[in-house]
Amino acid sequence: MAELRTAHYAPLTARKMREASLRFLDSLTDKQRDVATFEFPGDERYQWHYTPVDRNGLRLKDMIPLQRVHALELMASGLSVRGLDQATQIIDLEETLHVWEHMQDVATRWS
Repeated sequence: MAELRTAHYAPLTARKMREASLRFLDSLTDKQRDVATFEFPGDERYQWHYTPVDRNGLRLKDMIPLQRVHALELMASGLSVRGLDQATQIIDLEETLHVWEHMQDVATRWS
């Protein structure tokens, strides 16, 4: 039964994601848009890692505040409440990790 409820909301979710993605992309400079986007047929969309690996994309810290708001709205548009909460907690932990690495005098390229 849950699958039927989910399928029922798919068109609405897709519309919200499209609108959020357009707001996000419209907020970027041409240079940022080149970094933040890639061709759909490629393999980049399969590269999902949380661990520190080389990756493409535009980092949140390289965005101005309004762009970050739009990026997070885009993320929120495709996640459940629980998924958004978990993703937000992970993002928030980045600052804790940064402080810890600084205290440990651990130089990383990820911070």
